[in-house]
Amino acid sequence: MIIMTPKKNKSFIKQLIFALAFCLCCIAVTGIKANAYDIPANADIRTQGVFTTNGNQFTWVSFRDENWMTTTVVSGNGGFREDYDFDCYHSGEWSPFVVYPQLSSEYLSNILVFEEGITNIPDHLLDGWVNGTQKKWANISRLYLPKSMTSISNSALWMIRGITTIYCYPESEAHKFCEEHGYKYSLIIDSSTLQKPVVTAPVANKIEYDGKAHPLVKAGSTTAGTMYYGIEENYFGYSKINYSAEIPTASEIGDYKVYYKVEGDYTVEATTPQYFTVSIKPAKAKISECKNTSDGVFLSWKKIKGAAGYYVYRDGVHILTISSADTTSCYDSSSRYETEGTKHKYQVAAMKDNRFIGELSKAVSIYLLATQNNFTITAGSKKATIKIPSPKKGCKYIIYRSSKPDSGYKKVGSTTSTYTDKKLKKGSYYYKVVVCKSFGGKKYYSDYSVAHLIEIK
Repeated sequence: MIIMTPKKNKSFIKQLIFALAFCLCCIAVTGIKANAYDIPANADIRTQGVFTTNGNQFTWVSFRDENWMTTTVVSGNGGFREDYDFDCYHSGEWSPFVVYPQLSSEYLSNILVFEEGITNIPDHLLDGWVNGTQKKWANISRLYLPKSMTSISNSALWMIRGITTIYCYPESEAHKFCEEHGYKYSLIIDSSTLQKPVVTAPVANKIEYDGKAHPLVKAGSTTAGTMYYGIEENYFGYSKINYSAEIPTASEIGDYKVYYKVEGDYTVEATTPQYFTVSIKPAKAKISECKNTSDGVFLSWKKIKGAAGYYVYRDGVHILTISSADTTSCYDSSSRYETEGTKHKYQVAAMKDNRFIGELSKAVSIYLLATQNNFTITAGSKKATIKIPSPKKGCKYIIYRSSKPDSGYKKVGSTTSTYTDKKLKKGSYYYKVVVCKSFGGKKYYSDYSVAHLIEIK
């Protein structure tokens, strides 16, 4: 039943209403129990009116409009809460009917919460008046029903425009009612019955990048609910996390914030997301060539996907920084001035942004050998004789021949001092010499000598 009192009523009615409001503000209303809804029981509570109760009937006198009063009937000793759009006078009392201001074009509810103790929803309860016109309750997106609710009118719920979800307890009358009438619902439970999961935090793996997706964690476990993981990503300038029960993977070099949390059903409490940081480093580099040249020791290695450059080390000391991802070779020119027979070990590490440095490559050893350009060639009948004037102890000289000065050289033999190349035809021939020497059971080579020309007539 809705009782409307016109604005032009006599003044004593106005005084009576205010007197009633003053008295009821002093009455502490008890028996209201906050449920497991995410609505703080004591956060900025603003009462929309003052109530008198008589059995199962309560009367609301509005502070918003002193000439507006409603009387409605519900069963039980509880109250209900309602979301309004406008600011209201603050009474400081916890009444069965409290307000959380929200925006609504019709000054009607967005969220309606029935407290424990209410047992039914009568048809006319969800009816309202706006500017003298009776309307359905508008823009209610969430309706919370308590365990105590045993009688629900389908016609009453039908009057709520815009409702999206009814929140109710499992196996309650409200739950059964929603299933029977096809209402969209979500299950809620009292916080006292929630099970708190015991969570074992995931442990980050040591990850080396090789162009494939790798798991960012070993595992995380929980005794209740399901563990979910997510990687913090940048989405058009905003941080975004997509959670999944699968362990997240990534293949790009960089730092990753891996979030984890537990999601439960209506009997398991969810956990607040936590995170840890995992770094993906470049893959381990591999030196493919290390040799003596006239410009110094030459190094080359395989390109590492995702790297921005490389660090070069000699005998464990950083000597060069390569700032290009596409440059995969270099010369140690300082080695040209060192004593022949000096041994060095070279290593390479891929890097990105000078922060992510991959594991050092396997060390490659080399002994410095000077190029042998001092040799003579003597032409004979269908033959050429190569002679090293002052051969080095322990060295072998490999002889190469070609009909062109800059290409096409093939090995024809080796010697410790003198070599004769026989069965030559008439023509021009070019020869080069490479020095070879064994150190520790492994052979090392010098660069090619300059080309020497001989004419066979």
